[in-house]
Amino acid sequence: MFKGLLTLVEELIAAVIAMTLLGVAVAMLSWVGTGLSPWPYVVLAELGSCIFGIVLLLATSPMRHH
Repeated sequence: MFKGLLTLVEELIAAVIAMTLLGVAVAMLSWVGTGLSPWPYVVLAELGSCIFGIVLLLATSPMRHH
């Protein structure tokens, strides 16, 4: 029981880290590319997509299908 819960927590942490790094990269590329601050449009749009991305990463994780 706890092994499954630990696996889910590990997957959640990995998904959060991956989506956070992707969000930071997109915001920085937007800033460098346009010269404009990515706040509020890019950052606020990324928050919603970050949550959606975490859910997709958890749902399709290969560890989940063992």
